[in-house]
Amino acid sequence: MLRRQNPNLDPMSFLSGPSEMAQRIREFDWTGHPFGPPETWPQSLRSALAIALNSTFPTAIYWGSDLRLLYNDAWSSIPGPRHPGCLGERAEDVWYDIWHVIEPQFTELIVSGTGIFLEDQLLPMKRYRFEEETYWTYNFSPIRGEDGAIEGVFNSGMETTAKVLEGRQSSFLLGLSDSLRGATGTDDLGMIVCGALGKYLGAIRVGIREVQRAKSPGYRTLAEWTATDIDPVGDQFAMENIGPVALPLAAGKVGQIIDTSEVSEPTTREAFHSAGTGSLLAVPWMKDHRLEASLFIHRANAGRWSDADIALTEQVLERFLHEIEQQRSLEREQIMASEIDHRARNLLGVVRALVNQNSADDVPSYKAKLLDRLAGLSNTHSLLAGNRWSVVSLDDVLRNELSPYLSSDTPQATLEGPAVELSPDMAQAIAMVVHELATNAMKYGALTGVTGKLDVAWEVSHDEILRIKWQERTVDAGRTLRELDSSGFGTNLLVQIIERQLGGEFSRGLDTDGFKCEIVIDLRRDAGIPEEREVPNCPENGQGRTRIFIVEDDPIISMDLVDTVEAMGYEVVGTAGSVKAGLSQLAKVTPDLAVVDINLGKETSEAIAKHLVLRGIPFLQLTGYEFDATAGSVFDGRPRLMKPISEDSLAEELRKL
Repeated sequence: MLRRQNPNLDPMSFLSGPSEMAQRIREFDWTGHPFGPPETWPQSLRSALAIALNSTFPTAIYWGSDLRLLYNDAWSSIPGPRHPGCLGERAEDVWYDIWHVIEPQFTELIVSGTGIFLEDQLLPMKRYRFEEETYWTYNFSPIRGEDGAIEGVFNSGMETTAKVLEGRQSSFLLGLSDSLRGATGTDDLGMIVCGALGKYLGAIRVGIREVQRAKSPGYRTLAEWTATDIDPVGDQFAMENIGPVALPLAAGKVGQIIDTSEVSEPTTREAFHSAGTGSLLAVPWMKDHRLEASLFIHRANAGRWSDADIALTEQVLERFLHEIEQQRSLEREQIMASEIDHRARNLLGVVRALVNQNSADDVPSYKAKLLDRLAGLSNTHSLLAGNRWSVVSLDDVLRNELSPYLSSDTPQATLEGPAVELSPDMAQAIAMVVHELATNAMKYGALTGVTGKLDVAWEVSHDEILRIKWQERTVDAGRTLRELDSSGFGTNLLVQIIERQLGGEFSRGLDTDGFKCEIVIDLRRDAGIPEEREVPNCPENGQGRTRIFIVEDDPIISMDLVDTVEAMGYEVVGTAGSVKAGLSQLAKVTPDLAVVDINLGKETSEAIAKHLVLRGIPFLQLTGYEFDATAGSVFDGRPRLMKPISEDSLAEELRKL
């Protein structure tokens, strides 16, 4: 087989071939070099170099007492920018950064005369200005001269940094997963992730920031970990505004500063210096082509961020955001379940109150009235549920109640007004008002026959005052004053909702056309915070009855509570549906007992409860939530009833107080 080789050979054939390094060695000026001209090189060097130059595996030869360097094309990338200047140079000069590692290995080989194999050896090279963590698997083999003495070292090997880091990072991610399983909430998740990543990467500071677009746009720090004796930067250090970081982040790319002392802007450079930050990495998280979050890492020293560091950080950020989204989803489900339970219990409380408050001369009339009001509640509930309990338009609320009179070819009702958005609480309250008015119109007014007309118009002033005008037009406008009597439940309900719950004004009357009314409401006001009921002007324990104060934000339930406790023999000295109204009332009166709803719209009644405790006034708490976050609060350990409230349970608990 070897006979087939080209017979045209000469002593310099060991440097033949088209490779870059063969050409460089041929063209190198060896005059004055310890090796001398290649024509004089010993056969042992020629043979070893020929093997190296014709190998596709990274191979180098360290020759002579100074271990001077010769190498092939595959090895030329290993020294980085030191190539090609390292050709023929001493190993100690070429590898000054790792000489403390490889010099003992050369010594061992020369002393023992046997080769050395090293697997995944750490070699902290500084090829590109900054120290890199690199790993290599390689061997050193002795090259013996013609007299049998070791004249050089044959070296072949390859970098294994990626493999080593991948294995280490896999272990890190497995450990992180174990830690995340024990997280108790979103804050704990963030601290676990930032702390683990910071320690793994040798950082001084790691944080996760989330983009906020609602209300006050900007960035919010979700979590930040710092090494010992390092101060956090929080939201004050706006790295997203720093050019080298902001521009890549906005484009969905990694931003990094390898040396903060070289930042051109003086204020920013000083801020980094004050924070003890030598280098910085910022990794973005994009959603729908928009920046949603970023993870930042600070190191004390300047230095490059490896591809492995960046890839790991991206993985960790993705895992964190996945975990936090799961946590938030679970929290949303829990809140939703709690809200559904709360709304259901409150609705049952309203139904119970309607059953109690409804009155009629006979059972069929009672049944008809009750079913009508329950149907109205159901329609409103469906409308709000269809809008996911978010804002609802006034037009939708009116159409929902008056649809039978709007859809025919000759509609009996007309609606006219600008677009007005209502909160769920306000929409529900206005729907109940419209239902009562429509019911009365069907019984006594314009909607009793086909000839009557109903016009509903509304307007909103510049200061968000809503004015609704209800005008009925009938052929027979003989509605009697008895029908406008203010003592009925329907009328009381209208007054309670409009004036107390909505804090508005309600006026009504008869003109030549028929019944009319006007409702004025401040849209800036929260419908879930009713106005206070006027305190009767009566002396302390004027009639010897136990005096009771009621805090409840739903007007129907409040009305029913008043009637129920008065029927039990208590004297109601005031009601309130908000903390402000409750504290204002309690400044004027000293009740013997109180019934307090824990949740009042968007606030809790804790301030009222504390006030009662300070004054030594016992109270019974009411709630529509199955589980209230009241542990450790003033409510903890005190008597409580769940809505809907049983009269027997209410009587028993009040008796105990």
